[in-house]
Amino acid sequence: MTFATPHDLLVYLVELSDSGHASMLISGEQLLRKALKDGRLEWTTAELEEFARLLFALRDDSVIRFDDYAARGRRGDIVTYNDVHQAQRIAVTSHGRIAAATSRLPAPTTVTIGQVAFGNIANVNMSVLISAVEERLEEMEVDEETKEEARGRLHTMRDVAASAGGGAAGDLIGAALRQVLGMG
Repeated sequence: MTFATPHDLLVYLVELSDSGHASMLISGEQLLRKALKDGRLEWTTAELEEFARLLFALRDDSVIRFDDYAARGRRGDIVTYNDVHQAQRIAVTSHGRIAAATSRLPAPTTVTIGQVAFGNIANVNMSVLISAVEERLEEMEVDEETKEEARGRLHTMRDVAASAGGGAAGDLIGAALRQVLGMG
């Protein structure tokens, strides 16, 4: 397994969520298949158990969240492959994105909030902003169908934001964003 620490797994989860493979986070089963396909994990009891331990450690540290459908049948603190397999809607929190960013170089098109104020959209990390919106969304009291639709739209926004930061078009978007935010 290539995940020596929970942080290694966190960085992988952020990379997945920001890529065209974000749908692999819909379930633990899909995440396991993707990690196997990517050569990040081998199908051995020891590696599956360690992967489960790392994933749940991230959840316990509030850097990821997911629906834990196996919790009802779990006895004690020991998690297994089955617990990961039954996890649903895995998402990296804004705290997780910040933690992962400490060890990754930002992509050239990444945008950070502070840099919008200074006129450069390439300085605002829209993924962090969108993750914060996702967290607020989960706290809101609306029906699950509406939340699910909102989650889908936020995933689309994240994909679009990743490609919007460069060149003249990125500068134009930055100017418009500053106006919308009352900064220019």
